[in-house]
Amino acid sequence: MNTPHAKPKLLMLVGGRPADDAILNLLRPSCEVHLSTELPDALELLRSQSFDAVLAAADDFLPLERALGTGQAASILDTIGEGACVVGLDGRLLWANAKFKAMSSDVSGSVVAQIAAALPDCGCGAGCVRWPVTDEGRRYEVTASGVRNGSGDLTHVTAVVFDVTEAARNRERMEAITRAGRELAWLDGGALARMSVAERIKFLQERIVHYTGELLHREHFALWVHNERDRRLELIASKGVPAVMAERTVPVGDDEGGLPGCAAATGQSLLCGDLAGEGRHRPLALADACSSLTVPVRLSDKVIGVLTFESHRKHAFTDQDRQFIEIFTGYIALALNTMNLLTVERHSATSEITGVVTSELCGPLADIRSEAQALIAEYIGHDEMRKRLERIVATADSIEATVEHIAAQPAAAMMGSMPTAAADPIVAGKRILIADDEELIRDTICDVLTNAGAFVDTAVDGREAIERIEACRYDMVLSDIKMPFRNGYDVFSAAKARHPDTAVILITGFGYDPGHSIVRANPQGLAAVLFKPFKVAQLLEEVHAALTAEK
Repeated sequence: MNTPHAKPKLLMLVGGRPADDAILNLLRPSCEVHLSTELPDALELLRSQSFDAVLAAADDFLPLERALGTGQAASILDTIGEGACVVGLDGRLLWANAKFKAMSSDVSGSVVAQIAAALPDCGCGAGCVRWPVTDEGRRYEVTASGVRNGSGDLTHVTAVVFDVTEAARNRERMEAITRAGRELAWLDGGALARMSVAERIKFLQERIVHYTGELLHREHFALWVHNERDRRLELIASKGVPAVMAERTVPVGDDEGGLPGCAAATGQSLLCGDLAGEGRHRPLALADACSSLTVPVRLSDKVIGVLTFESHRKHAFTDQDRQFIEIFTGYIALALNTMNLLTVERHSATSEITGVVTSELCGPLADIRSEAQALIAEYIGHDEMRKRLERIVATADSIEATVEHIAAQPAAAMMGSMPTAAADPIVAGKRILIADDEELIRDTICDVLTNAGAFVDTAVDGREAIERIEACRYDMVLSDIKMPFRNGYDVFSAAKARHPDTAVILITGFGYDPGHSIVRANPQGLAAVLFKPFKVAQLLEEVHAALTAEK
């Protein structure tokens, strides 16, 4: 705008005609008048100067308005973040916006040359034509389309050049994380079964450290596992973290636990760009850390750990980093769960072996006791001989008790301590079916629910489970997903078809669900899913929730 008290600036387009002196004499005392006899000259004046008004004859106004609109469109195109250009039918560059002009000559030259080569495709009504362009590590995608006049004839080609470098790099990074995650989650059961628990943990730590450092390019991170019993986080793997941290645990859910404790309690990722002056956001591993990223490690809907990153730089982590790490922690969760499942498998094998040993020893031990007691009866008055025979009987009893104790350990190791036999008001009196082809799992769940007062039936496979469902009404069915003859979804469907109010809980290990039983059953009323290994308290919690849910 003009300064106060200055005369308004007026552009007068006379269109090749002599200016009207009467009008000029009227305007000049109060306005600063600029005359233009040609439309291009008027447009140039409008681009280079600021005017308060434009005066033109009626037949000159419409061409001027159109030209102004075209000029405004060109100005807008100059401000967009992508390169844009117009190429004539002779292959020459007719116009380009500022972004296109700023590109290297290799890129702009390649775009114009490829547009010229694509003219036949643009002219045949095929719509947009796309192709990639690369230059010194950057990647572009070109989209070109033909422009036609009112007669339908092709007049020129317009093109937009998109810089897709970051999108391409992110896609490659995602593919690398997916590949690494699969390798991390796939653990050789045969090799790990021969390792001790300490060796398996060390092996898993090394793989997590390797992939986290290699793919995420972070020098300082820590993986914490949630100890539910104590509600604390325990450090199991780290890189660039002081050794003293290995002896430290972090409480879940209060200010003392900082960001890891908060993430474990809420299940939400926390991105902090500036740790200075923050209370609960203070660093845990690096005393001089300036920013951090904390991501919960989730298995299904359960937080089993936390992965934390800290940096000496402020705002070292982006929301995109958070998204990538959330995906990667899913594979870490599967790897951790695999390690636990292999522990259960070893318990199962131990149970089977000790069961056989107990069975084989029962006969010989009974014979030893019988013969020793007979000899004791015969050697009346021979105190020394009687004492020796009594020691043999006591040794036989001790051997049998020891073997039976060992055989009982796997169930306790997997499920935790068994509750005392006391009726559970929610479970007591309910009729429940347990279907699992693993005897250890089946019998342990049966013992827990029987102790709680339920009437429990068991089935060793899917076919037997469905037969029992057809013959009896159950308040609840707990079924493994992977079983001989029929799978978990078949059992679920049979239970719901027979009695829609029957609550059904499916059981799986390592998220194993080849028939998509969980996905198919969820919208049809599946009560819950239990992931092996699980604790007695977790089992009872899910059973309570299923039995008390509104039907």
